[in-house]
Amino acid sequence: MSPGLESAVVVSSLVSTHREGEDVVLLVDDDPSNLALLERALRGRGYRLVSCQAGAEALELARRERPTLVLLDVVMPAMDGYEVCSRLKADEQTRDCAVVFLSALDEADHKVRGLELGAVDYLAKPFDREEVITRVQTHVTVQRLQRQLQRRTRELERELRVAQQLVADQRDRHEGPLLGGSAPARALRESVAAAAESEEPVLLLSPAGAGEEAAARAIHHQSPRGERPFLRVDCLSVEAADTPLFASEGASKWGLARGGTIYLDRVEVLAESLQQELARRLVEAPASDDPRVIATVLGDRGEGAAGRLEAIAWRTIRVPSLAERREDIPELAQHFLSRAAQRQGRQIEGISPESLRRLVSCPWRGNVEELRSVLDCALITSRGALVEVNEALLETGRRVGSYELVEPLGAGRHVWEARHRLLIRPAAIKFVRSARLADPSTRLETVRQFEEEARATASLRSPNTVQLYDFGVTEEGALYYAMELLRGMDLEALVARHGAVPPARAVGFVQQACGSLAEAHERGLIHRDVRPANLFVCCVGPTPDVVKVLDFGLTRELAQSACGSATCAKGALVCSPAFAAPEALQGAPCPESDVYSLGCTLYWLLSGVTVFSGDPAAHVSGHLGDAPGPPSRLAAGPLPAGLDELVLDCLSKDPLARPSAREVRRRLRALSFAQPWTEDAARAWWRERAE
Repeated sequence: MSPGLESAVVVSSLVSTHREGEDVVLLVDDDPSNLALLERALRGRGYRLVSCQAGAEALELARRERPTLVLLDVVMPAMDGYEVCSRLKADEQTRDCAVVFLSALDEADHKVRGLELGAVDYLAKPFDREEVITRVQTHVTVQRLQRQLQRRTRELERELRVAQQLVADQRDRHEGPLLGGSAPARALRESVAAAAESEEPVLLLSPAGAGEEAAARAIHHQSPRGERPFLRVDCLSVEAADTPLFASEGASKWGLARGGTIYLDRVEVLAESLQQELARRLVEAPASDDPRVIATVLGDRGEGAAGRLEAIAWRTIRVPSLAERREDIPELAQHFLSRAAQRQGRQIEGISPESLRRLVSCPWRGNVEELRSVLDCALITSRGALVEVNEALLETGRRVGSYELVEPLGAGRHVWEARHRLLIRPAAIKFVRSARLADPSTRLETVRQFEEEARATASLRSPNTVQLYDFGVTEEGALYYAMELLRGMDLEALVARHGAVPPARAVGFVQQACGSLAEAHERGLIHRDVRPANLFVCCVGPTPDVVKVLDFGLTRELAQSACGSATCAKGALVCSPAFAAPEALQGAPCPESDVYSLGCTLYWLLSGVTVFSGDPAAHVSGHLGDAPGPPSRLAAGPLPAGLDELVLDCLSKDPLARPSAREVRRRLRALSFAQPWTEDAARAWWRERAE
């Protein structure tokens, strides 16, 4: 044996140095010269070579090194290559390695025997160097691909198990609303079973949270399509997030649901063009693998299924409210509690009789989902074996979504202090009323637009933008949104009560508002009603004089960002004439309109008067055609150098000549004040004067 070969055997007899993904080639031949030839041919080609001269050593090395490929001599003393191959293939640790026999025996029966034992190839002696290199490279590549395929197969099997578990969890979560022995519950289950036997599109008429998705899933799982995909689509998100519904069939929701079911939640809010396409696909002869459509309309009479949806021959199913099936509440409560207890690893006996009485007598405006939420919270707060539902969870004051109204804030009764029924967090609820809501022809579009704008507003993260918690439509049909509850006053009230604001403080207020508006503009949103009444100053924790920009519920996404041309977003006048930009007064607001209004606000803070005086008509006339004077002529004291110029730049009639909100903030920060406004001064002001 050569010194190099002896060294290889000695190293290989130690603890394995095999690394994951490394290709090891084991060379086995009782002739050292053959091993040397093979090593010279294969060295430097990316393989780790391990060698030995006997069958027993080969088996030991193979178990330790897990070789990708074994080049195995057939004729060896003590244990021939056939026996070695047979043992390799019988051992779970080595059965996957590829074996190539090395032999001078060229008869067909020898080759057949080797292949029957599991070998993949033969190399004839004497060796041809190029043939050895090519054969080894080919078989190592095949083994690599097989390893990758096996890994991917294991990953897919794991993903399949995870998906199956998620489906099982979803079915378990959504089976609860269909439980119960009441007549409405039995009728719902019968309707679900009948719908499962057909291929008709189904329209579920349901109050929110009554179990509409449970019914849709039950129809799917009981149908012949039950093992195929079930895809839920929030129809509002199709527009808000540009989720593809029909476009690019392979990647669209429709394409992904082929052969299965597509569930369209709130189908009435789909854009007219998408409703038209949906109707076309369902009215025309559908393809055999088209998804079955199950849709939900909010309400129990189907008024929302208007427009293009009326052309579809729906099978309609009415989902009853929880108030209509009170006798099911004990069974539903026990089901939801037991599932929640399993998730939390809790052992419970049930729910106390008094708590059960409270549950049955509750109005449940939020239906089954409200019941589930209450029980989840009750389980967390209960410590004994019997779960207690206290009165605080079931307070029966007027509710709006998940909030209970406490008291009105201000005289208009359109803003209320509220509290979340399951959380400690207080909130302010603002109602948005519009004549368009009373008109059936404009109601759906108004609701859809409001929800789109509320979602866009909720995405803003500036600390100077009021935080939006929730939004929706009340039972009476009014729009509302819930936002963080602020303690302080708007800038209109501040100036009305305490007069013009010191320049340093006024600049600090507007500088904060710029941060909020800059983020909105960069996201393609405009406020459209920047004025002192919509800039709220408050204390946040220990920090005084924090400005929050309110009423972003009036924002609208811009179709394009360019300003001063036909690409500006068009819209009705919603701003106050005293603080409105010329283009906004003409129905074409753009981001620079907010900057103009901010300039008007800063002018007013510094002087206590508006840029143009008089009635609303005079304000409109002034903004459209008159040149404003500098604020310093009316301010109570001297202004820092550059502030007059900045305000007048913001008040330019040409939107393109105005600075951006971010540029305004930069210029405000660069100002120098003879009398700075400090945090201590602000804290003292709030302590002495704020109500």
